[in-house]
Amino acid sequence: MSWENCKDFNVQFIQQPTSAELKKALANAYRFQNKDDLILLYAWNEFDEGGFIEPTLTKDGLININKLETIKEVVDNNKRR
Repeated sequence: MSWENCKDFNVQFIQQPTSAELKKALANAYRFQNKDDLILLYAWNEFDEGGFIEPTLTKDGLININKLETIKEVVDNNKRR
């Protein structure tokens, strides 16, 4: 965590899921959920903990919305008609 006194903070990182890994995790959540149809995604902007879904910038300065697009795809595929 950036607020902790850690001499090696600059070399520590959180490996982000690939789109395929995120899709699989969300698909598993849909299969696991009960009749309440509730899935909690943690969290919009938890950058220090690695649990963010907020858009970020790529190395080229482009907006990266891959996580949001992946989430939308899974949600759209699991909508109840």
